[in-house]
Amino acid sequence: MEQANEPKQYWRSFERMRRDDHQYELGMIVGHNLFPTTAGRGSAIFLHVWLNPDTATSGCTAMAKADLLSVLTWLKPAANPLLLQAPADQVADLRFPEAQ
Repeated sequence: MEQANEPKQYWRSFERMRRDDHQYELGMIVGHNLFPTTAGRGSAIFLHVWLNPDTATSGCTAMAKADLLSVLTWLKPAANPLLLQAPADQVADLRFPEAQ
């Protein structure tokens, strides 16, 4: 008998969003590798709650629930935000193309 919630039947790579831990209690999808999608360049990146400060993710960005709630409250999707992640001491050296 086929299970109703068995992602392996549809995808080789997937993330379970309903979990016993609290990692996806809050979250946001990061639009990555879209329009067009290029195979091998990754997909399904999320901002979500971390298990703890010492546990890495598999490509997502995780943080304390209070910090994520602050980001989600502040973020304005209509402003077409850009997620920038870099060591704090290197952010000032980054260059951005002029806004179009």
